[in-house]
Amino acid sequence: MDRTEVHRGQSFEIQAFVRTESGKQFVERIPVKLPDDVPLGRCLYLSVMALRFNRVRLLRPLSPQDLGDLVSTINKIKKNDRLYIKLFRITSGAVIGTNELPNLPPSMVATLNNERSSGGCYADVCSPVLERELAPADFVVNGQQIIAIDVIR
Repeated sequence: MDRTEVHRGQSFEIQAFVRTESGKQFVERIPVKLPDDVPLGRCLYLSVMALRFNRVRLLRPLSPQDLGDLVSTINKIKKNDRLYIKLFRITSGAVIGTNELPNLPPSMVATLNNERSSGGCYADVCSPVLERELAPADFVVNGQQIIAIDVIR
């Protein structure tokens, strides 16, 4: 990143360095605009990721309720020939089946996380603020980098 302290609504640039198996290097410059309503402080994380994202998501238990839910889940699988930008904050939340429920009150998270609860529910603390898919490359991309961002006045 060109800086790690950003004002609400301000734009910043990410530089993603990609190296092919043959050793050829590319630099992708990606402009990102911080939303106007983000809370102040060190509360945001920026993730630039590739193929690994699918592996992380598929480690979670999937419990589709019907065919439509299964198709929706499959359609969310990321492609391995492009980079994805995800700006997220750490919050309390849960995933029930394949539905993400961010920003739940702590009492709800405690109820859902209770050992007496059953069926495809687990705690999730990543609330996406912004997600973006970049243009496809001519090769498979793999890797991830996470950077903390301070939101200042």
